[in-house]
Amino acid sequence: MEIRDITGADVELQLIEYLLSIAVALEKLLYTSYKRDTESQHKVSKLLLGIPRASPKARLVSLM
Repeated sequence: MEIRDITGADVELQLIEYLLSIAVALEKLLYTSYKRDTESQHKVSKLLLGIPRASPKARLVSLM
């Protein structure tokens, strides 16, 4: 799965949380943040890493 230009808005995070909660076969989520600066990327990464995942193999990978 690939999600681009994440802003960190609540509605986005709710959708990603839902997807991660039902994707039992997911192995990798590729993502980029909307803003390309390091601080924004770190913020998005921190938010995503806090979301529980249904798949024990799921990895989150930033494409920067």
